[in-house]
Amino acid sequence: MRLPVMRLYVLTPPQWDDWHHEQLAMMLRAVRRGCIAYVQWRQKDASNDTQGQARQLKRLRHLCDEWGVRLIINDRQAGVGEDGVHIGKDDGTPSMVRRRMGAHALLGVSCYGSLRQGLVTQRSGADYVAFGCLFPTTSKTRVMPARLRLLHQWQRIGRIPVVAIGGIGLQHLRILRRCGADYVAMLSAIWHHPRGCVYAVQQFQRMMPMRTQPRYKLTGRAG
Repeated sequence: MRLPVMRLYVLTPPQWDDWHHEQLAMMLRAVRRGCIAYVQWRQKDASNDTQGQARQLKRLRHLCDEWGVRLIINDRQAGVGEDGVHIGKDDGTPSMVRRRMGAHALLGVSCYGSLRQGLVTQRSGADYVAFGCLFPTTSKTRVMPARLRLLHQWQRIGRIPVVAIGGIGLQHLRILRRCGADYVAMLSAIWHHPRGCVYAVQQFQRMMPMRTQPRYKLTGRAG
């Protein structure tokens, strides 16, 4: 069986500052263009410094544009020209969010270990699904665990990409590729790697060859 090409989907840490921005810029310079496909801004625990967040988001938007990386905002629209949003169960229905965002924006949806919910989400206008926490993680205290077999099942019946998420380290990449993940969302394994962020993404690149095209590309509903 021909295994899929997996791309990296970088999740931002709970606090974002100039150091993180520079680290991300170094990561993008250190790997082939396309290895890092998406960056998701997820400042759930950020302070109320809305002006500071807006400044950082605009810088991040420019950095992503420079390197051809899609910028996704967690839970909401930010109004900085982002490429799309990722929503959970408390952020509105996919169809409602799709109407608000328009046809060209990317929409990702958390489906909490439910294949049925993934199919409903697909019909509602989502561009990709994520089934929940595949491995133990410290970034979320209350999570809905998902099973790796969901990735296998989705590749048989789904028509949009699946993003593997939750406690993923470099040691999980090969099994996730065999299971059929199209994108791999990583946070701690990159930002807290003992040898640094750049080393972590370079290791991802070494382990995930990019000689073929991905099975799907996230281009928005009109793409």
